[in-house]
Amino acid sequence: MNEKCIDKQVKVMLLGTFHMENPGRDVIRPEVDDVLSPKRQKEISALIKSLAKWEPEIIAVEFPYEKQDELNALYKNYIQNPTAFEDSHLSPRNEIVQIGFRLAKHLNHEKLLAVDWFPEFPEWITKEDFEDVMYFTPEMRLWDRKQIELEEKNKLEKLTIAQYLYWLNLKPRINTNDTIMIDISLEHKNKKVAFTIASNWFERNLGIVRNLKEILPGGIKRVLLLYGAGHIPMLNYIMEMSSIFCPVSPLPYLKEEIMKVPNLDYKAALTAQKIVEGAKQNNAPKDIENTVTKALGILQAQGVYALYLYLYSQAEGNNPAAYLLRLLWNELKDEEVSVPLPEKVKVVLLQKNKILFCEPRKFGNLVNLTSKKKEEMEQKIREANDCVEQVKNYSKLWIENKDKFDSIANIPDIENLDLKYEISQDTKSQKWQIQANNLYLHKQFTQLPSVREIILTNIRELTADLDTLLLVRDLYEQTLIYARFHAKAAQNK
Repeated sequence: MNEKCIDKQVKVMLLGTFHMENPGRDVIRPEVDDVLSPKRQKEISALIKSLAKWEPEIIAVEFPYEKQDELNALYKNYIQNPTAFEDSHLSPRNEIVQIGFRLAKHLNHEKLLAVDWFPEFPEWITKEDFEDVMYFTPEMRLWDRKQIELEEKNKLEKLTIAQYLYWLNLKPRINTNDTIMIDISLEHKNKKVAFTIASNWFERNLGIVRNLKEILPGGIKRVLLLYGAGHIPMLNYIMEMSSIFCPVSPLPYLKEEIMKVPNLDYKAALTAQKIVEGAKQNNAPKDIENTVTKALGILQAQGVYALYLYLYSQAEGNNPAAYLLRLLWNELKDEEVSVPLPEKVKVVLLQKNKILFCEPRKFGNLVNLTSKKKEEMEQKIREANDCVEQVKNYSKLWIENKDKFDSIANIPDIENLDLKYEISQDTKSQKWQIQANNLYLHKQFTQLPSVREIILTNIRELTADLDTLLLVRDLYEQTLIYARFHAKAAQNK
């Protein structure tokens, strides 16, 4: 595949994908996690933006050729309500929806092309004959089906969608399906059946390219063909041999998205350095090392939530546990790390994680307030009133999201938060006095959760999503390992 195409040829980007809903139709069937999870949805959104830069004029997908109208009726339903799309004929998890429909909508395409075709097998090939050939294991081979499935499973667990598709479309991985089929054909005892199955496979892919040619609207010069990765080598061969089409690799556009993936190892190293450098100002390097070592052990044995409980139990002033607590939490909020925080965190983040408290100010009745002090006191009153207003706004935010916070907070009644500091002139003495009663406000406001409660609640939420939990655990583990080495190095100095 290359971009060296003749002007009259139609450029076709061949994007090999995995079956995201894992229907189990293929010989190689890796386990697939839920692509509708927030983490995967964010990854797919980034993938769509990268693929859109190639500017395909139309998208062709692995959907029966004779069902064009059905495909585009589904697409219209998707456009009307993408987040609620559901259909018995096409799962919202299917790659046609997650990549095909989403990319088409992003590019404002009116329709997609259905180009799939299944040639019939000769009647003399029985189901038993077919399965005997397809699941045959040649003696002379350099591959193993179980090992391939395990490798794909491991890659899916560790990589983003863009990273995984990049790996999937690289050689020799992209050739795996054809390699297996040819190896079987060269060794299976039933040569006639094996050759017929291999011929049928070539015929199917030839039919796909033929369908694309016949249905392609006039004037279209750039097509993105989204298909199961096993088809790509054969489709590429047919198009390269054709004078009509010019196959184009998706790798540059997948690689562009990969380059945006943050280097979490680098982030871990930076945070570790900040932890030790900050803690050294008030603590001995040996004490820092001991705290970090204990924290690392708890993380590895008990998990992320237990780590936070330990740090909160030990944190005091500027001791090592306090530095760890602050910097590990801040590490999650780094935009480049992009940990998908749960809804409860997002609501809090609307206030940039600043939890507002108005401390009681005992101004009393200052009957002896002089004019000289009046300006200074007025400024303090403005500050106090600003704080009250922020409390009101923050409380409204909590009430609007009450269903998300009932488990961790008693919501104060916003109608009772109408308190205000006032300064007025005593009619008898003509002296300035300040009148305020914020004790009621203070009593109400203390019912809101503390920063500690909010962070612990959000860490519990993080542990509910396995993908996010694994990301956070790996990030923290690497951070603490580096922090321990930094602390050791500090002792040697």
